[in-house]
Formats: sequence, structure tokens, C-alpha cells
Amino acid sequence: MTAGTTAVVASVNGVAGLTLVRDDRVVGVITGELRSCRWSGMWVVCNPEKLRHWNR
Repeated sequence: MTAGTTAVVASVNGVAGLTLVRDDRVVGVITGELRSCRWSGMWVVCNPEKLRHWNR
């Protein structure tokens, strides 16, 4: 993570996730999927266009 960026737990599409916040703006969103207590997938979104609704 870049200095000055914090990770904040948030609900992302109805599941637990993290938002990465820098200068009071969300710069990334991370979610994951667990199956049988193992990570089966992880999604990271950093595209500013896709994060618009997080920064209203």
C-alpha cells in the first residue's frame, strides 16, 4: 500500500470487504471468496470509473 493509504472494513456488494482510502477518497476495493475455509477468489478494483459511487 502507498504511504497515507488506510484499509477500512466495509460491506461490498453485500459481503465483507476492504476499501482503500487515501486523502478521503476510495482508491481501491478488495473482496474475496472463501470455500471450505480456503480463499477461492479475490477481486481488487482500482479503476476510478468503477469507484465513482464510493466517492460521491
